[in-house]
Amino acid sequence: MRVIKLTESDLIRLVKKVILTEQTDEVENDSNTLLALRNFSKGKITTNDLYGMDNTIEDIRVRNPLGQSLITIKLGEKEKFLEEIGLSTDDAWFRDVVMSSYGNGYEFTDSYTIHEDFNEGYVFEYDLNEENTQTLKGIAGRLISNEEVNLDDDEYRKKLHGLMSDIFPREIDYILSDYSIEKDNEMNQVAKESIKSEFDDKLDEMGVDLSYDMDEATITLADLFSESLQLNLFNSSAQEMVTKIISNKLGSNVGGWYENNYEYRDDSKFDKESFNRTVENQFEKIIEKMDEDSDSEYTIKDYIEFRARVLNKFKMKTWYETPKDKDIIFAVQDFDPTKMTVQLRVKDRETQSLKDIAMDEENFTQFLHQPSLFKLDDMY
Repeated sequence: MRVIKLTESDLIRLVKKVILTEQTDEVENDSNTLLALRNFSKGKITTNDLYGMDNTIEDIRVRNPLGQSLITIKLGEKEKFLEEIGLSTDDAWFRDVVMSSYGNGYEFTDSYTIHEDFNEGYVFEYDLNEENTQTLKGIAGRLISNEEVNLDDDEYRKKLHGLMSDIFPREIDYILSDYSIEKDNEMNQVAKESIKSEFDDKLDEMGVDLSYDMDEATITLADLFSESLQLNLFNSSAQEMVTKIISNKLGSNVGGWYENNYEYRDDSKFDKESFNRTVENQFEKIIEKMDEDSDSEYTIKDYIEFRARVLNKFKMKTWYETPKDKDIIFAVQDFDPTKMTVQLRVKDRETQSLKDIAMDEENFTQFLHQPSLFKLDDMY
């Protein structure tokens, strides 16, 4: 039984209503659910009488005293019920995913966006501890040896991240995957606490147990009667009563969870300690690769210089005409540091042929100035 705080005027008003129901329950019992609830609590009618009077009552679990009996009520069409209490179907789905004890919750982040953000110079610098920040500065100084290390500069970070993604794709992918997991954990925790406070805790306060599918609500007879009495629900079905009770308790600011899911952020709930352990391990692997005597024909320094020579003239994923043939256009798609090649997308405007091809620096230079030597149909 919940404790309801009432003012003196509220108490007088309720007493008058109770007296009124006492005077009229014998006359109108067969057509009024509210009066029937009162009569059932006094032992004047049976469960069968209640079922027969209101077909929205699904189940009655009789308890002693009778006022503590649990009434399970059918809520009808889900979309209509959600609308009446201020929620959308998307909100209900989002709550189910976030609050579920199964699975990992809602996926707030995705791999593509995380990698795109990283290549634009964002994502992890501000979540690094001091040790990993210093390690990153050391890596940066070796990768971009002709510039002063400046992790506060957007363009510098963009250049650094691009090199790290190209040269150490496995290590960076591991770091970004862990970042995504930790960020999802953070946002799910924030979302769960917010929804619980805004919705679930309020249901608990009013003594309503909502089924997982939101198609039934269970409440004690005493709570259903007293809350309905306060809201003047004299001629309502049990379904209308409990829906109005829930709506009134939740208020007008409930919902919008799915639409505003990007707002569920709290840096204090991001597990920086775990994330930095992952970063430390991957940075160590990056440094090992930079230090080891490679049997490869090309060094990391060779690759960086080759990449810079190309990007100083041609932006990534931007179409350019070859100087000698305006019908042949190309775009730089990527680089392969292991083979020291630039990956191009080449198109012949005349034939509309389109192909992806990898070229080393010598062939790329020759392609720019003598494209006629390269038949698009023969390129692989």
